[in-house]
Amino acid sequence: MMSSLFGGFDQRIWIRFWGMTLLNVGTFMIRPFLALYLSNGLGAGLGIIGFVLIVRPVGSFFGNLLGGYYADKIGRKPVMIAGLLLDAVSLGGYAMTDSVLWFALLSFVQGFGSSFAEPAVNAMVADVTTEQDRTRAFSLMYMGNNVGCAVGPLLGVSLLLAHPTMLFGIMAAATAAFAAVVGLFIPESKPENIECVSDACKKSQSKIGYGFILQDLKLILFLLGSFVITLGYNQMSSYLPLHLENILPEAAWLYGVMQSLNGILCVVLSMPAARFLSRCNPYHVMNAGGVVYTIGMLILAVNHSAWWMLIGFTVFTLGEIISASVSKKLLADFAPDDMRARYMGASGFSWIAGATIGPLLGGQLMQHFGGQAMLLVFTVVMAVSFPIYRLLWLKRRAELQDPGAAGAKNNLPLTH
Repeated sequence: MMSSLFGGFDQRIWIRFWGMTLLNVGTFMIRPFLALYLSNGLGAGLGIIGFVLIVRPVGSFFGNLLGGYYADKIGRKPVMIAGLLLDAVSLGGYAMTDSVLWFALLSFVQGFGSSFAEPAVNAMVADVTTEQDRTRAFSLMYMGNNVGCAVGPLLGVSLLLAHPTMLFGIMAAATAAFAAVVGLFIPESKPENIECVSDACKKSQSKIGYGFILQDLKLILFLLGSFVITLGYNQMSSYLPLHLENILPEAAWLYGVMQSLNGILCVVLSMPAARFLSRCNPYHVMNAGGVVYTIGMLILAVNHSAWWMLIGFTVFTLGEIISASVSKKLLADFAPDDMRARYMGASGFSWIAGATIGPLLGGQLMQHFGGQAMLLVFTVVMAVSFPIYRLLWLKRRAELQDPGAAGAKNNLPLTH
């Protein structure tokens, strides 16, 4: 049983898994409580907090754009190292500033650095796995992320506010150390025998090439569906803790428990879910994930008790597990081999756009109409994913019925 879930992976998968898991512990010690730190530690108002929260995704946009291009052009390894070092520098800067303006600038750098590395990391996972193993491999990476999500909030709930300099310094050192591990122990995985053969690659030899990629209707629909989900998802880490603080006296404790519950469920269920859902039509799985996400958001919106908040967040987490089990595999399946990292980079645009617009829109809704109205609006927004993912499936089905169509090369389980 365990070998069927975890066996057969390349060493590079395990180095990436353990390194990123440890870094994610630190990340989730900081991220869930960043709004509270900016408010209580640096004295920022609600409008300034919203501004700082959208600066990092703006940096992430440019990081994804350039990271995917250079990972395809010069290789995965140097891009990963450069991104990690930029991340380390920005974390070290957090430890040395008490200025909101400098914090915002460093957030831009951190967003750029972490997203610069991300397409290379995901492309490397696809490079060293077979099509049959990719669902398990990406679910393993997702599980590692959620180990951090489970452990980090419990450690960070008091440490970030009490000892922020120490926490930022430790994270900077750990990130730099992982960059050294990548440099010393992870071989390059970019396929040497892959030439620039796709139309998209040939037309982007002298430029970054994302304009042509976005002519792929499947990718556009995937990004739109992910975008509306991300708009709602980002409220969980930005304004949900402030909403809880307004309605419940035990808000900080409850939010820490909710984040840890999210991580625990993702760690325990992600690999079994990947194994089970790999037998299903992945396009239907993505749609089911959107449905469950929306139900969870609705429960959070219409209830005010701690127990119902935990139930709603649990349902929301199940939507996350369902969606995450297939999303990266779908991209790896329909991306041209010679542009794999750029497709991975493009997939980050939906998160970046959602993480940029989500806090801005959520802050305005919460400020003028309250937290419950804000959550109800995003419930409706997330429901828009249903027709989008349906259109994505119809497009893919049309390709599979026409063997000569672009992208019709893959054998996906389409009968469930």
